[in-house]
Amino acid sequence: MVKNNNSVIVLAALCCAVIFYARLLPLKESKPYRSLLPIEMADFLEGTVASNPVKLSSGRFYAMDFSVETASCRIRKASASSAAQGLIPVYMPSSIVESLYPGKIYTQGILVEKGERQGLFGSWDKKRQVFLVKEAVYKSYSHSPQGILCHFRAVCRLVFKRLLFSWGKAGGLLLALLSGSREYTAAEDSEAFRRAGLSHILALSGMHLSFFAGMTDGVGNIVWGRKHRLLIRLAGICFFVWFAGFSPSLFRAFLFCLLMAVLEFFHCRRIERLTVLAAVFLLHIILKPADMFSISFMLSYAALAGILCFSPLCERFFVRFLPPGIAASVSASSAAQLATAPLSIALFGSIMPVGIIASVIVSPLAGFFLSAGVAGMLLCLLLPFLAPLASFILNGIYRLCLFFVHSFALVPTFTFRSFYEN
Repeated sequence: MVKNNNSVIVLAALCCAVIFYARLLPLKESKPYRSLLPIEMADFLEGTVASNPVKLSSGRFYAMDFSVETASCRIRKASASSAAQGLIPVYMPSSIVESLYPGKIYTQGILVEKGERQGLFGSWDKKRQVFLVKEAVYKSYSHSPQGILCHFRAVCRLVFKRLLFSWGKAGGLLLALLSGSREYTAAEDSEAFRRAGLSHILALSGMHLSFFAGMTDGVGNIVWGRKHRLLIRLAGICFFVWFAGFSPSLFRAFLFCLLMAVLEFFHCRRIERLTVLAAVFLLHIILKPADMFSISFMLSYAALAGILCFSPLCERFFVRFLPPGIAASVSASSAAQLATAPLSIALFGSIMPVGIIASVIVSPLAGFFLSAGVAGMLLCLLLPFLAPLASFILNGIYRLCLFFVHSFALVPTFTFRSFYEN
């Protein structure tokens, strides 16, 4: 009976994927823009930043979602204004978003983080279907409990950036791994991660959540014992996701961990992980349907599905000539590459098979770097005079990690014609 139920959930997820990705049924926006004033006419929006700002590859803009409350426009010498609601995509110039960041010198100082209220001057770009911001005015934050909590998070993220900025390039990489912010990750390093097939290390996902869960598990066992292990792990996971923000891949990992924790609490031992992933997929597209067409969503689900489906088969092959631990790691990496290869070809026109070996070497190094970075931060908060020593050690680990990344990036990639090329 359990196996039949498992099959039904997996089949339901597959059917939904086919229906929505084949455009057989349109996927409606959960919070569409609604106002008496069309968004194409608006030149001023007031509302709240609804997602973490993400820097675009060009470096000129940050992309984010904006929850609109008021839309206005000026027609000749008259003006019109209307109440509004819904989420719209916004591109904001880097000079505005980074105005309070350490190492940035701009005349305007505005806190741009999720939960902060802003007034945006700009216009609707029909080609890109985004609101292009020219100027922004800070409107404080909501003094509701949720608004105060969001503002506290925004200030914490800003202080966190200022702390890690003092650690140079190592601090920039640690910032990307812990909060998803890549403002201080060198462009050549980000490109090297991509060419080496290691983009998943920089994208917040299950690897980062597993690290944080394991760390809180270890601390919890020492302080409170194993009795409250599950609650402590959940608390650590929730804190990390709250601080880092819900990117599509991290939201997938969060739902997966949450569902596995619930199953563990009720002592369910016959549920397959592929079934859990299918249930998470269905829950994800119900809660955040807009995520479904993001690249990180598709790659994240494809990679984990590939690991769950193909990793045992790959391991049977690799275990013949590799030690069991290494064979398991290579198998998981190979399965993920196999599952995501069609997507990589369709979206980017290339695949990086070297990522199979690169992940085996760089992922443990990245995990060690994360552990050393978190330990260094805690130590520096207690004993600030140790900051130079922590910076020296972390930059040493960083250089070792980047040596392998840049070395693997030199291996040629397989290039194809992307299905999305014009």
